[in-house]
Amino acid sequence: MFKMYDAPDQDPLPNICDFCGFPLASGKYHEGCALEVAKLKLKGAKPMEKETLEALQGSIKKWENIRFEGGEDRGGINCPLCLLFLFCDLCPVMIKTGRPQCEDTPYITWVNHHDNKHDHQGYNKSKICLCPTCKKIATQEIKFLKSLFME
Repeated sequence: MFKMYDAPDQDPLPNICDFCGFPLASGKYHEGCALEVAKLKLKGAKPMEKETLEALQGSIKKWENIRFEGGEDRGGINCPLCLLFLFCDLCPVMIKTGRPQCEDTPYITWVNHHDNKHDHQGYNKSKICLCPTCKKIATQEIKFLKSLFME
């Protein structure tokens, strides 16, 4: 049976920051993340649960794939956040916007753009980057999702 990092001269797997999910040398949070956690605690908020953090990272990866690798958007069918928060309850997108179904986000601009310019009607129809405007909106969606780490 193969064991990872079995040899004493190998580094262990990196720690992961409980706030942003990125590798960490030691401790529980990066210095900047610890400050954000303190601010959130003052407001009564809690850091993201691991499952939520992983879904958010998956959604960002989905949009980076759409923007840079020719991936496709199939709405909630291939959105890790939608699959985790089926009815939007406690979804970080809804927490930020106060609206369900990704309303008031670049995603709605994306859907409307595809409906109007590329004749891809509906939320769960495949959508890809077909023009410079698609790329711009996909970039806005990536930035929006990354901003949720700071909420």
